[in-house]
Amino acid sequence: EDISFTDEEISKGIKYKNIPLSISGIEIKNAIIEEAIKHKEDIAPLELKVWEGVIKDKKIEVSIWERDEGVKLLGPATLNKVWVQDGKISGLPSDKSLEGGVDTGLSYLEGIASEMAYNVEILLDQNKDSYEHR
Repeated sequence: EDISFTDEEISKGIKYKNIPLSISGIEIKNAIIEEAIKHKEDIAPLELKVWEGVIKDKKIEVSIWERDEGVKLLGPATLNKVWVQDGKISGLPSDKSLEGGVDTGLSYLEGIASEMAYNVEILLDQNKDSYEHR
């Protein structure tokens, strides 16, 4: 028997691998997204502090950067949103849509920011002094 799923069912099954669970982690995720969008056209090399605070009695600073000289902070696909149409999962620019497709509400940037914030939470338990995520 063939198993099939509707686009809506597929879209509900798509999740980020890791998400921050603490209030600070969610703040970090949101700060990464906000500052990345605000500075998306800025030309590298650059580094931007996007969040600082204290978590578990440790002073934390979170920065985003691009080191490749002459490129923008965000690449062209970073703001893509995830869509499902006819059983296929696609990433489309945020200003585009798929007729008859289902918008998952997910984006590449939010996925990256969620992973970064989640890693901050995990690394605090490992007593790391610094961490780079590329």
